[in-house]
Amino acid sequence: MQTDDDIRASAEALGVAYYGEIGPERFDPALIAALPVNWAREHAVLPVRAADGAAELLMPGPEALPSLQHAALAAGRDLRPAFAPRAALARKLPRRSVENSRQSAQRSGDCSF
Repeated sequence: MQTDDDIRASAEALGVAYYGEIGPERFDPALIAALPVNWAREHAVLPVRAADGAAELLMPGPEALPSLQHAALAAGRDLRPAFAPRAALARKLPRRSVENSRQSAQRSGDCSF
């Protein structure tokens, strides 16, 4: 498994963004809902919004780049690759569907997925 420094170096070498942490401002429920939760968890990928508004697919390094095409097809839009540590992705990946998350959040007052 790659270290965070390895992932950061790979991102720099490939010219893609690197996120050490994933802030809530990056979340777009429509993008997240476009990918099957189990598939996203299995591949450790998470679609997010970049600061410039573009859609990105966070992944744990270059070994996950083959997931980009499938995710773009499922999302129905282009996704830029971006890297993040596997642990940061695991903390942010939804554990259930977005709709179930919204219903739970409404009941509990929580906004997280």
